[in-house]
Parts: sequence; C-alpha cells; structure tokens
Amino acid sequence: MKINCQNFAAIYVIVKKHIDHQDPYGLLASGCPQDEFELEAAEVTKVLILRHLDKPKALARAIVKIMIQSFDEREKVDYWLEDAAGMLQDIAAAPAANDWPIARMNNACITGLFLELPPKNGKDRYQDIVVLFSYGPAKKRQYGSAIFHNCWDVQIDKGKFKDKRPYCGAKFTAVSLLNNVAFLTFTNGLASLFFRYKKFSCALLA
Repeated sequence: MKINCQNFAAIYVIVKKHIDHQDPYGLLASGCPQDEFELEAAEVTKVLILRHLDKPKALARAIVKIMIQSFDEREKVDYWLEDAAGMLQDIAAAPAANDWPIARMNNACITGLFLELPPKNGKDRYQDIVVLFSYGPAKKRQYGSAIFHNCWDVQIDKGKFKDKRPYCGAKFTAVSLLNNVAFLTFTNGLASLFFRYKKFSCALLA
C-alpha cells in the first residue's frame, strides 16, 4: 500500500494497532478505554503521510514528538524504533482499501459541509456530519451527499472544531474511509478533516 492520503484510514488502523501494542505509560493496561490513543494515532498518521516518513528512525522521532505534546512525558526515540519499523512493514504489505464509493472525484469541491449537527439518536458527545459536494467536468457536473452518523474525535487540521457554520468551495484532494475512520483533504479553505463515525451513507444525484 502506498503512503498517501487516499490510504489514510487504512494506514491509521495499522498505526493505532502498533501504538496500542506498545501501550506507552501503561494506560491501556491500567484500564483506560481502547480509544485512549485515537487522536495520537491520527496525528502520527497525518505526519507520516504528509512528510512521507518511510524510514523507521524518522517515524520514531515524529511519534516521540507527538506523545510529548499529548502527555508531557519524555521518551527516547529507541523506545518507538521497533514499532515504527513494524508500522512501515505492515503498511508496505497491506492492500489499499477505501470505502468511499466514488472512484474518481475530478474537480470535486464542497458545496456544503455541516458539522456539529445533533445526532438522530440524541446521544451526548456525538454529532452528525453532512458533506454536500459536486464533481466531474464543468458541463456535466454531478452532485452527491454523504452523511456520517454519530461522529466523534472531529478535528480540522490539528485543532478541535467547534464552529457550526458550513464551509463551501474547498476542493477535495482525497477522501479516505475505512473501519469507521474518515479523513478528507482539501486544496483551499480547509487543509484536512478527520473524524470517527458509527454509520455512513452516500447518495449521488442526477
């Protein structure tokens, strides 16, 4: 599998598996929930892809930096070296996988992006996300909508997103969905959008 944004979700699954296995600071062993390292895994995946870190030592350095930012606990690069090598080996061996149903998003752009919508089941700490988009050549534009139910860990760039206003006009560069992980990247207006979700549906309009 290539290291690129289209494979973000598949790479994220591998990265999180290795971080959980290493269990820094023994948090999982002490009873912390299985989602303890989700945000760190997402940040490591972003850095790995955007900087194309294909050497274990460079990746291990990046992991250490991210862990220090999250937990303020210093570690040596060697602590992560074996797992970094394992991540890269697993990524290279894994097949590409993406649940996004549209193979080609030529000239695709957001016509509406709505976050922090109240979920239909009314549960706290979740939100629904709606993405309205258009794609294809100018004379034959096609339109679609994607609805993600019960989302959490929503991040735009590196920060938590709290603004409820819709975004529009940002052009897609990649969409990656797999195992309830979503990662969307754009060329303008936004840089990236990451979140976890419980359910996804997509409708294409004539």
